Amino acid sequence: MTGKKPSFPRKSIWRTARRVSQILFFLLAVALAVGISRYRTGMPWNALIGFDPLAALSVSLAARKILPGFFWGALVILLLSAVLGRVFCGWMCPLGALLEWTSPRIPRKERPGWSYRLYLGLGLLLLILGIAATGHLWAVVVDPITVATRSVITLLHPAIGLGLQSFGDLLYRAPFLRELVTRLDAFWREMGLLPMGPLRAYRYVLAFLLFLGGIVALNRIAPRFWCRAVCPLGSMLSLVGRFSPLTVAVDEEACTRCGLCADVCAILPEDAERVGEYAECWRCGDCIAVCPVNAVSYRWKLPPSLQPATFDPSRRSLLGGLLGAAGALALLRAEALGKLYSPHVIRPPGARIRVSPQGLDESEFLSRCVRCGLCWKVCPTNALHPAGIEAGPESFLTPVLVPRLGYCDYSCAACGEICPTGAIERLTLEEKRRRVIGVAYIDEKRCIPYSRYRPCTVCEEMCPVPEKAITLIEREITTPMGEKVTLLFPKVLHDACIGCGICENKCPVPDEAAIRVYAPFAL
Repeated sequence: MTGKKPSFPRKSIWRTARRVSQILFFLLAVALAVGISRYRTGMPWNALIGFDPLAALSVSLAARKILPGFFWGALVILLLSAVLGRVFCGWMCPLGALLEWTSPRIPRKERPGWSYRLYLGLGLLLLILGIAATGHLWAVVVDPITVATRSVITLLHPAIGLGLQSFGDLLYRAPFLRELVTRLDAFWREMGLLPMGPLRAYRYVLAFLLFLGGIVALNRIAPRFWCRAVCPLGSMLSLVGRFSPLTVAVDEEACTRCGLCADVCAILPEDAERVGEYAECWRCGDCIAVCPVNAVSYRWKLPPSLQPATFDPSRRSLLGGLLGAAGALALLRAEALGKLYSPHVIRPPGARIRVSPQGLDESEFLSRCVRCGLCWKVCPTNALHPAGIEAGPESFLTPVLVPRLGYCDYSCAACGEICPTGAIERLTLEEKRRRVIGVAYIDEKRCIPYSRYRPCTVCEEMCPVPEKAITLIEREITTPMGEKVTLLFPKVLHDACIGCGICENKCPVPDEAAIRVYAPFAL
């Protein structure tokens, strides 16, 4: 490692540059996830997912085709990793930045040695790709880019909206500030900080919070433990980064063996003698910054050669990962609940599903959806939410319409425009208005005219279909009290209903609505 002088500046320049890069990319990721709305869809608002090599490869395997929107962005990151190593993890990844900022400084000698012998990331990578090869993408929920995007959408953005609304309500109490608050409110909504519709609230938020908190808590074991030992995307980039000609070199003659570089390195195993020689190294430059004698530096090493790795993806580990993927898939297929499709699972318009007398075929939809949550965020009425296992374990975190919480806006087709994989087709507004996503049914035991003998025509009034999918039938009836009344009774015209859910959403009956939307079916 001796010889020529380093070809890059040393010391704190690289640390400062990397931290600036982390901040910029983190803010960019937040801005992209927060700023999207029904008025901001398509590229570049879904660009973060478009530069995810793991998602791109998984979708290509599952869908049996290469999606151009994914291919080029993923190729850029892979080429960057092949030339510079895991710089994406150290300089660009928003989740990696968050974990670094929340990692305590733990000296190398105080870190458990077993933590460097865990290769969970490789196992997860093989599991994801193995399951994707069978046409399923449920395992991609642990991909760090989708984790970061979902966390911003479900946790950060609602918190920002609630904070801004509370602050605005406080200022609005002062009469001389009301005009300013009104302008600020319009500005915040235009920028996406406040939604155009209701404040955001999603199902399973506590689960998202606990998952993210668990990833952060792993930092107590070792700095950026998730990034080094668990992250499947990091494992993929490590395999590619082994060919990188850029390395962190140590000048053996100048080195004093002080160990400062080892203490700040999050990659170095307990028995290693040098920093920077491992494929997992994300070129953070901290070892360069702390070296008191300038013995550590970036260097090009030509011709490129394979760098040592703390893990070796042998045939045994490859076979184990693939067997794990097959076993996980077999267990899901054997799960009885997975064979039952809930009639309350309503997909957004444009979802790639087929309706037949045998049921709903969601195979193409499930082979494309990466569970990023962008469609949840872009829905103006907060109608789209993550699915649990009501449609089977394989549909976990895919988008479903929950009419009681929101409805499909008749003048909006944003979910198809923002979807980065085409799991939801891009439809024109006219095509979207003709797409049937469900059918409404009236529960006469709960409907006000039928059960309480009082007038109510809310569902008919709210129906957005021009020819009205709900009609009113006038009838004279005798109540149980012996009183004769003339009422308008709603009736759903099933052939005209598109299942938008606004009737269920606006139904004044508390708790469970008297009119409910069910998934479509064919006879």
